[in-house]
Formats: sequence, C-alpha cells, structure tokens
Amino acid sequence: MPTQTPTPRRETADGPSGPCATRLKNKECAATLAQINPQHALEPANPSGDRPAIYVACLAAYNNGHLHGAWIWADDADDMRAATRAMLARSPEPDAEEWAIHDFAGFEGARVEEYQSFETVAELAAFIQERGALGAKVLEHYGQDLEDARKAFDEYCGEFESVADYADQLTADCGPEIPEALRHYIDYAAMGRDMEINGDVFIIEMGHNCVHIFRGH
Repeated sequence: MPTQTPTPRRETADGPSGPCATRLKNKECAATLAQINPQHALEPANPSGDRPAIYVACLAAYNNGHLHGAWIWADDADDMRAATRAMLARSPEPDAEEWAIHDFAGFEGARVEEYQSFETVAELAAFIQERGALGAKVLEHYGQDLEDARKAFDEYCGEFESVADYADQLTADCGPEIPEALRHYIDYAAMGRDMEINGDVFIIEMGHNCVHIFRGH
C-alpha cells in the first residue's frame, strides 16, 4: 500500500488550514496577523535546550533553494502561529503560506513531527516541562502517545536503585511481616522480574542504579 505524503501546514488570513486555504492577500496582511502578542510571540527563541523551541521553515523558500525560517518558543499555540505568520511575511518568496517544523530543541529526546499542529506541539512542550527527561522516556515507552504517558504518572511508584529494591519495599509495605532472619532468603530480584514480565509494572532506567517504577495500566 503506497505511503501518503503528509500535507504541509499553511497559515492564512483565516488561520491555520489545509490544502484548500485562502491565500494571504499580501505580506502586510501577514505582518498584521503576527501582532497578536508581539512581546512574547515574536521574541526570538534560543535553541539552547533549556526551554522547548521549534524551528519553523518556510517551504516556499526551501523548495526554491533558500533557507528561511525562525526558532520559535513552543509554549503556546497562538504564539507559535503568530510568529510563523511573521516569519512567512518576511519570506523571500511572495505569498508564502506553507511551513514545516525542521528542527526542535528542549524536548528531552521526545519527537516533534514535521507537520504536527501547534496545539499538539504546545501540549508536548508543557508535558516535557513538567516531567522532564523521565517524561520523554515514558512517552517513548508508549509510542509517543501523550495521553497514555500522562496517565502513567498516576501510577508512578517512585525512584529505586533496582527493581529488587522496589519488590523489597512493596513486600514490606503490603505483605506479611517477615522475620529478619528469613529476609535474606527471599529473591526480590526474581520477584521484580516476574512483576515486569507479567505487566504488573514497567521500568524506566535513567542511569546507573536509578530506575523509575510505574504500575502497568
């Protein structure tokens, strides 16, 4: 079955649209649209990685051999849209309206797709700012499903040195009291592996002796 090519995003006088968008009348119109929040939306983003940002490219310029685009903060969909319209208004190609995300920074390894909507990008940015690198790993675990990644944190058990330590603590918190003389005979590592294999928990490793445990859902 042939693979469909994603439709480039467009910014028009009537807002974001698809292939049937009404074209911007002129660059002055686009510049006016870009003034929604000039103090924040048009602030140049710094792709240092400290804050989520995206590089939005003008496809009309790109397809004609020119590199034209802008780094934009990814916090707010309306601000991204306004900054994109301003960028398109400065394009060396007349009546430019199609754009794509050609780079991103500050998402802790989470993916931003080329033609994702600004609303989706803003939601992802908010999640990463709240959950950090751990959130990006959980998102990867769920195949980039943001809703499932959010729900996973409702089942977060904490950070441990190993899954065996988690099994040890779980037994101490919920199981029968075990005499100290018998504790060393219990294979907590095997208990932890069984919980993981059975889908009772899943584990995110963040470094040496650093695992984060989530109950399966």
